[in-house]
Amino acid sequence: MRPTAVPVCTLALLASLSACRRTTALAAVDEPRTTVFISNDPAIRPRLLRGFEFQPGATWTRRLFAVRLDRPTPLPDSPLYLDLDFAIPEELRLGESAPDLTLAARVNGMEACRQTYRKHGRASLSCPIPVAALEHSSLTVEFETDRSFRDWISGADRSLIVAQVRLIPYEATAGFHALQGRRARLAEDSAVSAWDQYPPARRERLRRIMTSLDAWKDTRFLGVRVGRNPLDLWIIQQIIYEVRPEFVVAADAGEGGVALYLARVLRGVRPGAKVIAVGAGQAPASASALPLWKDSVEFIPEKPEQPAAEAVAARVAGSRTLVVLSAGPAARDLGAALNRYAALVSGGSYLILEDAARSAAAGAAVRSFLASPAASAFQQDHRRDAFLISFNTGGWLRKSVPVEKEQEP
Repeated sequence: MRPTAVPVCTLALLASLSACRRTTALAAVDEPRTTVFISNDPAIRPRLLRGFEFQPGATWTRRLFAVRLDRPTPLPDSPLYLDLDFAIPEELRLGESAPDLTLAARVNGMEACRQTYRKHGRASLSCPIPVAALEHSSLTVEFETDRSFRDWISGADRSLIVAQVRLIPYEATAGFHALQGRRARLAEDSAVSAWDQYPPARRERLRRIMTSLDAWKDTRFLGVRVGRNPLDLWIIQQIIYEVRPEFVVAADAGEGGVALYLARVLRGVRPGAKVIAVGAGQAPASASALPLWKDSVEFIPEKPEQPAAEAVAARVAGSRTLVVLSAGPAARDLGAALNRYAALVSGGSYLILEDAARSAAAGAAVRSFLASPAASAFQQDHRRDAFLISFNTGGWLRKSVPVEKEQEP
């Protein structure tokens, strides 16, 4: 049989998982580790006990693979969880020749959990570690799947593509984030319902008073001008917490204050994630001189011969992405900008058009965009107007998650 080419989907998974790995130097192998970024690095190899195959840009596993981790000292007060970041390759043909894949985890010989997956793509396994398994300071963590495929080029049996395995407290798990997100959404729904009790004329009068204040023009973050409504910035941080993107795109960086604010929020939610700031000319001097910008912000200039969205698309390909689009200088071509940046937004994430409520051009652009085929997956999320005095009303655009791409546990 002739060798088969690697599917495009798998190549995207390899790139996505590779982007998650740390590029910093690794410490000596005898130093206690509660996280292992799976790689062929000599400092890591003794921790990879069995079942790994290293290929350029990715690490594959056999059906049974194991690593060695160290129990954190002291143990957290909350339950300790095992967390595996991996991808299910298209070659396993889930939903076709195989209905699903089951992945089991054991810690020091004790089963921690088993989970079933029905779709290929990026996935995770997160489960509490049995207390009895933590009696020893060294933990042997074994994973076993019930599916594999034969690679026709190397002849090897392969199962998953893995990025990292770690021990984390419950508060760092995706389940905890999801729970907190649901609580926040309930609070927003309650706030919106409370505002609905006010007579419309009173609500409109309050809006006009607040939006006419000049104070909004000089709001600052870390001393750099932001020029945004702090109530909208608060909603944006809540969205970032819920979505947990790998990239946040600040289209029209201005003086850089917005990018700095987004970077600070993002760093608290997903260490290592980046803000992509788009702007004309050079990066804003005051903002780019700060350590936060140097660590967490990448600047892409807008060039007449090439829309910056094209360069941004290449940078964020295959990653969970959220976009904040300003209606300022881009307003003259806002419709085209909405279409370009909408294509970068991941399912379940947001395209946020700022000043959609204050700018006539922005409001018209949103209405036109939502009426176009490009916006078929987007809906206005009115829960984000929980504070009533939002400049972005109508511009909180959430992209739905295609059913066929959802990872069902």
